[in-house]
Amino acid sequence: MESTTPDFNSITVSELLSRADAGEPLLLLDVRNDEEFEAWRLEGRRPIETVHIPYFDFIEDPAACFPRLPRERDIVAVCAQGGSSVMVVETLREAGIAARSLVGGMVAYGEYLQPVTVTVDEAGATWELWPVNRRGKGCLSYVIRAGREAIVVDPSRAVAWY
Repeated sequence: MESTTPDFNSITVSELLSRADAGEPLLLLDVRNDEEFEAWRLEGRRPIETVHIPYFDFIEDPAACFPRLPRERDIVAVCAQGGSSVMVVETLREAGIAARSLVGGMVAYGEYLQPVTVTVDEAGATWELWPVNRRGKGCLSYVIRAGREAIVVDPSRAVAWY
């Protein structure tokens, strides 16, 4: 569940993944430090072009960072929790470069749950199976629902979502 609403300077994990999965041309600007970037990256169902420029590079010499960013697609900046990418987006916008920040950063990506509803009609008993994909971690949980009752199998930590 995404906790905050984006504005024109930001984008939610849901919107970003939807656009990336549809093959829309966008550039992911990862501003986390080298170790975090190497350990874990945001992935879509299709490849997402990613440029890694650490946040501190924007603090030390922002003008040197600008030429490393192609301008022919939307730029989405991502950091660990969403704060550093907001600062980078402000710096880019001041330089006339359109960009948006990923709301909640990699934490939000790691917690994002995407349900898929599968309706099953077997011998007159209708029930639903919802595989719930935690895309950032590659995990699945399941919701099995019949009428007003449901059971959750292998839930994520964010149980309020269910």
